[in-house]
Amino acid sequence: MNKKMDRRVERRAKLFRVEIKYPLTREQLYAFRVWHKKNGLLFKKQYPDRMVHSIYFDDVDLKDYGKNVEGMAQRKKVRIRWYGGEREEVRARLEIKKRINTVNSKEVQDLGDKKLRIEPLGSLWARVRERLEAEMRNQAQGILFPAIYNRYQREYYTAHANIRMTVDTDMRFEKLFFKRQRSNHLLASRMAAVLEVKYPREVNRDISRVFPSFPFRNTRNSKYANAISDY
Repeated sequence: MNKKMDRRVERRAKLFRVEIKYPLTREQLYAFRVWHKKNGLLFKKQYPDRMVHSIYFDDVDLKDYGKNVEGMAQRKKVRIRWYGGEREEVRARLEIKKRINTVNSKEVQDLGDKKLRIEPLGSLWARVRERLEAEMRNQAQGILFPAIYNRYQREYYTAHANIRMTVDTDMRFEKLFFKRQRSNHLLASRMAAVLEVKYPREVNRDISRVFPSFPFRNTRNSKYANAISDY
């Protein structure tokens, strides 16, 4: 294998990680704040909070949604993501997130310096695809449509051994099926927060030392599937 191929495989390998999710009620979010205050040395602030925006794509049969709901061992999500207060034209990136059991991989491509126009929604996927490199285009085949828009406030923390933790609050969403444009009427999530712990597979042995007193049990959770199922 040549050096160029070695570097490409190495970059892709770094995208694989374990993700553990904890949907929280308001009472549980308060309990987490208490736990975090007592154990503040474990997780330190990584960088300032920011607003995260995503639009998830699916086909007309909602196959990706179905695989998430059924809990299939292998499933994926296709989305564009951007940050901050932009709405009509955004600096976005495409993310193709694949999951095999508890291990996730994420392929990411920035969609260029030129801002992406979000609306009309019906042609959004075509505008995204024309900016994709060939490898990403091959992974996102088929005719896809905007299914869900969601946004939330994210807090970022980090611990030793590349262990990261995020806390998402103020989660709101809108279903986009057959819509030309988004509205200003977003629905609030039933959950107060989602706490997520992320780490490379190779640091699995360190997790028990970091979380001996963690007060919650993890469960399967998908913001995309919840937005479709709950309302």
